[in-house]
Amino acid sequence: MILVGTESNYLSDIHPEVEEYQTVSESYLEKAKDLSRFHPEVEKAKHYFRIKTEELQKRYSITKIQYDNPKKIGDSYHINYRYLSDNAKRGIVKGQMEENEDDVKETILREVAEEVGVKIEIDQKTQDKIVEHGVCNKYNVFSLDISEKRSEEFEKRIKERIEKKLGEVFDLKFEPLCSVLSSLSSFNNRSKCAIEKFRDYKNACNN
Repeated sequence: MILVGTESNYLSDIHPEVEEYQTVSESYLEKAKDLSRFHPEVEKAKHYFRIKTEELQKRYSITKIQYDNPKKIGDSYHINYRYLSDNAKRGIVKGQMEENEDDVKETILREVAEEVGVKIEIDQKTQDKIVEHGVCNKYNVFSLDISEKRSEEFEKRIKERIEKKLGEVFDLKFEPLCSVLSSLSSFNNRSKCAIEKFRDYKNACNN
């Protein structure tokens, strides 16, 4: 099984005016009575952006809009609204290193936390389980085997995030590797290359 989803685009690319709804200040969150039941502040921000997301769906008649993980910049939280274009490609969890990261494995686990909602401890035991598979279009490729019990946690978090309209990658789910390979043309190039490397590592689906 492999975790895959559908790549999204910024809603601001087609509706630049939504940028004014992509930031909310801490002072606003503190004063908003309908957000008083949420704690900490980041949960208030998520609920605020969820409401805005529902409003934007109605305004633009788009079936599904989501927002990515809120990031605190100064005294405000900032997100990007995302939607699926008609020619959206499928993909896997990926991302780039941030300035404060020295080890690419930290990047992997942070991206999993941000895109899936599951925080994996960055300890030596976990790092030893991460397998490197080379490079695809300047991206290092890795895999991490998880238990069936852990996969259930992933699925639970993914369901919760769908309800919150949260996430960069849409329709995340575990699919059989051989099934994914049969539809490889629907994936973006980086993901396609990474999946093929994973197939070779597992020596699977070659018949």
